[in-house]
Amino acid sequence: MLPFLDLGFIKLPMYGLMGALGTIFAILIAYFAKKRYGVKKDDVLYSACFAGIGVLIGSKLLYVIVTLPHIIENYEFYSEDKTLLFTSLFGGYVFYGGLIGGIIMGMIYGKIFKINPIKLVDIYAPLIPLIHGFGRIGCFFAGCCYGAPSEKYGVYFDAFGGAPQGVKLFPIQLVEAGINFIVFAVLLIFAIKKIFKLGGITGAYLSIYAVERFILEFFRYDSIRGGLLGISTSQWISIILFPIGIALILFGEKIFKEK
Repeated sequence: MLPFLDLGFIKLPMYGLMGALGTIFAILIAYFAKKRYGVKKDDVLYSACFAGIGVLIGSKLLYVIVTLPHIIENYEFYSEDKTLLFTSLFGGYVFYGGLIGGIIMGMIYGKIFKINPIKLVDIYAPLIPLIHGFGRIGCFFAGCCYGAPSEKYGVYFDAFGGAPQGVKLFPIQLVEAGINFIVFAVLLIFAIKKIFKLGGITGAYLSIYAVERFILEFFRYDSIRGGLLGISTSQWISIILFPIGIALILFGEKIFKEK
């Protein structure tokens, strides 16, 4: 596709560029949403920085965990090329790891500065699919997180993202991006209309995305994602997060009640 945007004097990686755009839009929207939850503008910005650190650490850590068994199984092959070993082990990210890491760090910020932690997560919950949607567009440009072979609906990807060459692959990245943008719009409306009580908007996002991701995983074709009993790592995480999301919708206000 288009791994880099060539401006002549510099090449910008499209994956990073899309992620940055999504993050900027999300922070701007969060800034205007702060009054809804009684959170100061500085806390919105600083908690986003905390969450960003959690996203980077969590997404990288889960990628390493998921990739390591494949590396060990094929160690003789990778041991011949240390550069390939390093890039294969540390060259990617896993969204769920970033999501969990970001939520944990956001809640830690709330605890440290005596802000109800679920308030911060509720502010960003509708915006996560916005950022994720831009990220998936970046995946499409980079040629990673690709879908299964499809002669009718597939496209050819550049080798940069590790996609198989000479095979048309279903652009599952764009499908997920589109769904994420719809989820963002729905959750934003829910937040504006105050459909849910404290913790409910976070629960709604977790439960909706858990179903979305579980289904979309069947259309993925990138093999190094880990799994057990025929279910991918992300599908197992979806199974765990779905009831957590429902619990937050039903009992979030009680769990995180103001003292």
